Amino acid sequence: MKKKKQFIYLFSITFSMLMLAFFIGGCDNRKTNQRPMKKKEVHTEQLNKLKIDENQFDRVVGWLNNETIIYIKQHDKEYQVYKFQLVSGESNLLFKNKNPIKNVMISPDHKKLLVQTALHTNLAKLFLLDSNGKTLFTKEIKSFDLTYEWNDLNPQRLAISVFFEDWTFKVYTLDVNTFKFTKESFSDPFVKWFGKDTIIYQQRDNNDIQLNAPLQKASISDPYQQNDLLDSVYYFDTFRQYLMAIKIPSENNNKAEYQFFDLSMKKKYSFQVPHLSQFNDWLIPYYDFLIKDTKFISFVPYNSEAIDEYQKDFKLISYHLINKNKKTLFEHLNNEPISCRQNGDLCLYGFQFEKMIDMNQNKIIPIVEFNKEKTRKSS
Repeated sequence: MKKKKQFIYLFSITFSMLMLAFFIGGCDNRKTNQRPMKKKEVHTEQLNKLKIDENQFDRVVGWLNNETIIYIKQHDKEYQVYKFQLVSGESNLLFKNKNPIKNVMISPDHKKLLVQTALHTNLAKLFLLDSNGKTLFTKEIKSFDLTYEWNDLNPQRLAISVFFEDWTFKVYTLDVNTFKFTKESFSDPFVKWFGKDTIIYQQRDNNDIQLNAPLQKASISDPYQQNDLLDSVYYFDTFRQYLMAIKIPSENNNKAEYQFFDLSMKKKYSFQVPHLSQFNDWLIPYYDFLIKDTKFISFVPYNSEAIDEYQKDFKLISYHLINKNKKTLFEHLNNEPISCRQNGDLCLYGFQFEKMIDMNQNKIIPIVEFNKEKTRKSS
C-alpha cells in the first residue's frame, strides 16, 4: 500500500513537470513564430527642428544614422561640430577648434568622421574622429585645397587628393585602422573607389580640352596595372557596387545618357534625360543613390537649352535599377543638393541641408529654425 502511494505521488510530480515543460515550450514556440514588429516609420511631424541663432549656423553636413544629423556652428570664436537627434531634439558636441572648419565627411559605415580645418591658406589639418567625437588621428597637410573619397565597400580606406596653388596635385590613401598615409601614382586627382582595392579615374592628356575622356581602373596594390573600363565618359560616380557613367549621345547631343554598371561592368540600367549647357560644358544636376532600395534619384530639367536661358524648375525623379522603372517624386523644385537617409523616406535638401523632404507624405519642411532675436524697445 505504501509503495502504491509512492508511485502515485511520483507519477503526479512527473506528470505535472511534463505538463509545465510542454506549456512553457508551447509559449516559447508561439513567441518564436510571432512576426517581428515593424519599426514605426518616423514622419516629419515627429521630428524636432534644429533651433539655432542664424549668425551661428554654418550648415548641416549629413546623416549619422536614420535619426541623427551632423551640423557645424560657430560660437564664441570657435568652430564646432554637433550631432543632433531629430526625435529627441538633443544636441551633443563632437568637436571644436579655433580654426575654420572647411569640411566634415561621414564614413560609409557611419562610425567615423573626417574633419578638415584650415590653419591658413596653404595648410590644412585633418582630424579623424569616432562617432562620439574621440580623436583617433590627426595630420597636417600643405595644400591649397583637398578632396576626399571614402571607400563604400571598405570603410577602412580613404583617398585624399591634395591640390597646390599651381594646381599640381598628389593623391594619397589613408588606412583608417593603421593610420598609414600612402602616396599613390595616379594621373588624375578626381578618383573614385570601385571595389575594395580599386580606384577609377578619367585618363586625360595634359593638353586635352575634350569634355569626354576614357575611364580607367587601377589597383591600389599595383597602380601601374591599368585597365580601360569605358571609351568615352563625360562624368562618372560610384555607389558601393555600382558605377554611374554619363555620356552625351553622338546622335543626340540634346540628351544626357545615364548608364549604370555593376562591379563586373555588366550594364544594369540606362536612361536619357534633357540636359542644360553652361559655357563649354554641361550641368550635372544634384542627385543621390539609395543603396537599400537600389534607386537613383536626380533632379531633371524639363527641356534642353542653355542654362542662362532656362527659366523653369526641375523634376525630382527616381530610377529603379532592378525593376528598370522610373517615378516622378516632385514637380517644380529648385536644383539643390539632396541627401537621403538609409531608409530613403526622408532627405536633407538645400545648399545648407536646411530643409527636409518627406517622400511618404510628399512635402518639404524647414528642418532648421532660427531663434528670433530679441529686439530692444525704443525709449
